[in-house]
Amino acid sequence: MSNAASVHFYQGACSPPGAPACSESLIPLSEAEDILLVRGGPGSGKTLFLSRIAEKLSESGASVEYLHTSGFPEELGAVIFPELRSAVAAGSACMESSCPGAVEHEISLDQFYDLAPLREKRKKILTLTVSFKSLFGRAARYFSAARSVSEDILGQVLSEETALRIAKRARGIAAREFRRVPGKTGTGKMRYLDAVTASDQLRRFDTVAALCENVYELVDNYGLSDCLLQVLRTEALAAGRDVIACPSPLDPGRLCHLLIPSLSLAFVTSSAGMPYPGKAYRRIRLDAVPGSAELRRSRTRLRFSKKILAALMEEGVQHLNQARSAAGELEALYAPHVDLDGVLLLAEGEGNRLLEKWNARKSDI
Repeated sequence: MSNAASVHFYQGACSPPGAPACSESLIPLSEAEDILLVRGGPGSGKTLFLSRIAEKLSESGASVEYLHTSGFPEELGAVIFPELRSAVAAGSACMESSCPGAVEHEISLDQFYDLAPLREKRKKILTLTVSFKSLFGRAARYFSAARSVSEDILGQVLSEETALRIAKRARGIAAREFRRVPGKTGTGKMRYLDAVTASDQLRRFDTVAALCENVYELVDNYGLSDCLLQVLRTEALAAGRDVIACPSPLDPGRLCHLLIPSLSLAFVTSSAGMPYPGKAYRRIRLDAVPGSAELRRSRTRLRFSKKILAALMEEGVQHLNQARSAAGELEALYAPHVDLDGVLLLAEGEGNRLLEKWNARKSDI
């Protein structure tokens, strides 16, 4: 199966350190050619700007990676054009230039605000801004607490013996599935396939289907899949295979999924709350790896921990939902005073610039 023209991921995680710190999280700086950081306040048209450029390149046959913002996936955080080694990202306070001018350049959509009426609304705008930041901060604290509880759940079932068993299983899978590419070391990139949003926890199973035909379903309700995936990632890279490692939105240090498009092979975590909906190529029941005696000893504590985890996640999502409502009110105040025609005209110009590069290069791809 060849790579689809368009795939969707999420940008960042829901607990620190989750947000990308610089444009290198989009494309490695050693490879990047053209990264546009688009600054702009509420309602300034950042998603509209990114969508228009992505549409223009996609219609011309360029591959596009869409990175949706993790808390509010209806918004775009970035669009990446892999063949062009280029990206357009909605720059924020945490997105800094690594190589300004030579690789990145910035534009601001604030130029399209009509300032006079906005200044008349400054008290309402300030109130909603403070409310949004407060609610978003509370949500992040709940998710951080949930991360601690999930670590405790893993600690209750992950013994040294269990870790060794999982690692052995991973090496066996690698020996069977990862055909070696002579003289090549693979490269890896990180993309979030999961997000905790203002509505629910989401997972882009459509992206898995677009990139990989054969899927290993990892049945895991305790967080054990990271042990398997870390070994598989290392083995795949050593075999010369490029990989997409997909971390947990609660804990970016732990992997939930691994995609190897060149082999049309994916390893996807499946749980009671988010089961894999497709037909699995193979299924591995990681829940069965810990000894039954270990699980029986921890059963009461595990049940309690899972209830706490669910409650914390629910509270976090509720606060995110309230934050989204505040953001919606804020954008409604700004919307009548934004020159969207100007935003689209600027997007057209930047899109044409990238399209010219694509037309010059696509014959070589």
